[in-house]
Amino acid sequence: MKKTGLFFLLFFSKLAFAQDGALDMSFGTNGRVTFNQNSIYFNNIDSNGKIVYMNGSEIRRLNQNGSFDTAFGNAGVISMAGQPGTFRYRTLFHDNKVYAFSSDNPASYNPTYSMGRYNLDGTLDTTLGGTGYVTLDHGDIESGIYTKISKDNKIIIAGNDDTAYGNYNDIIVRRYSLDGVFDPTLNYSAANIGVTLTTSSNGLPSSDSPTGIYELSTGKVVVPGIAITDQFRGALVLITPNTSNSSSISVVMNSYYSPYYVKSSITVDSNDNIYTITGRSRAYGSIADVINSIEKRNANGGLIYSHPVSIDFSTKKADFQKIAVQPDGKIILAGVTFTNNTIGSFPELIVARYLDNGTLDTTFGNGGYVLHTINPGSTTHNLREIFLSPDGSLYICGNDQSSSVVLKYNNSTLSTADENLKSKDLTAYPNPVKDVLNLSYDEKISTISIYNLVGQEVLTKSINDLKGSVDVSGLGSGNYVVKVNTAANTVKTVKIIKK
Repeated sequence: MKKTGLFFLLFFSKLAFAQDGALDMSFGTNGRVTFNQNSIYFNNIDSNGKIVYMNGSEIRRLNQNGSFDTAFGNAGVISMAGQPGTFRYRTLFHDNKVYAFSSDNPASYNPTYSMGRYNLDGTLDTTLGGTGYVTLDHGDIESGIYTKISKDNKIIIAGNDDTAYGNYNDIIVRRYSLDGVFDPTLNYSAANIGVTLTTSSNGLPSSDSPTGIYELSTGKVVVPGIAITDQFRGALVLITPNTSNSSSISVVMNSYYSPYYVKSSITVDSNDNIYTITGRSRAYGSIADVINSIEKRNANGGLIYSHPVSIDFSTKKADFQKIAVQPDGKIILAGVTFTNNTIGSFPELIVARYLDNGTLDTTFGNGGYVLHTINPGSTTHNLREIFLSPDGSLYICGNDQSSSVVLKYNNSTLSTADENLKSKDLTAYPNPVKDVLNLSYDEKISTISIYNLVGQEVLTKSINDLKGSVDVSGLGSGNYVVKVNTAANTVKTVKIIKK
């Protein structure tokens, strides 16, 4: 018994003092899972912290230890081979169904987009259209789509359309039922011709394309995008739907613009703050041309701060592409390093963690950052995705000339201090919780919403009392943020641990 107790003491001590930014050796082989092809498409991370990826027409999933999940689909595979189209897009999970999207040729004029619905055993759900898939009424969207399940159980899609101007594409957002039927009750499409981000110096409209789609707790839709006129510039489209078949739409331009490509990747926290990594990207010249900036905005697009950030080496510089925000407010940036005065030389993946004031968090990695080379001799790295799992783990997905990789890093997102586990006047117990979470507050609670560490709402419930309870037994183990809205429009958050 004493030896067993000592073993567990040493085991948990090792976990407690694991260096943030160090590879998690319990994942894959020494913290990484490598694929011998560079065309793996990393879809998302599900509510149980499992990475979902696509290999051609096959949707697959990794277990939390990096092994191939054979319990998913049919012997580990959901095949889209019978669904029309050869171009694949991000899959969505909802109510034990998998929604998959494809198109025949997104670069063509007026391409066809399809939505398939699959059961978790890999079979097509033939209650959808009789075949398991339907053609979407997409409103002339071209060049690919971004998809999301909304909080009211609708599907929202962002793309760009070919407007009356001919070559100048605008951003368009459309809303569908879970059966793929276009829902015109909330008009996201701005008079059905899309949203123009900006105009050039001579007044011509920009050619615009989205880079993602997000939704705030209020139902407001946020679409980051890139505008191309005589220069490149990032932007946000903020869409506030109402029930009168119209929407209030505003456009917020990022601070940086460039003759080179710019970046406009965002994430949203549980308080509806919008974080963007913006700036100039991958300039074909001096590393001085590369600019990274973290912009934080409120739910209305108002700028809270803009922090230029830079990690410089003697002959190369960090070029950050993706952003994620932890519940404790620390900011994760990931991208590649860019070599001075070269074309296409990106010798490493780079991951860094910043504090909310824009300074490097030196408790992460090597003084705030980590470099990673996929294979010896790799010269062209690409960052594909960054994921925060419900248990706080950090995943980076990327590729080089020949391989794709998933890297898992140790990463602490919650303090063990009691004041970080509960608000002074909001009580949540038991914490950690297994089945039923009880909440009480000195104001009447209207609703509670629970978010995983990816920022996805995983559960919501109306309370309308000073106290209430919610069944969390269906949630996977890990850390979550509970957002409490009161009848007096007060918002409180508390962090919980689900056993």
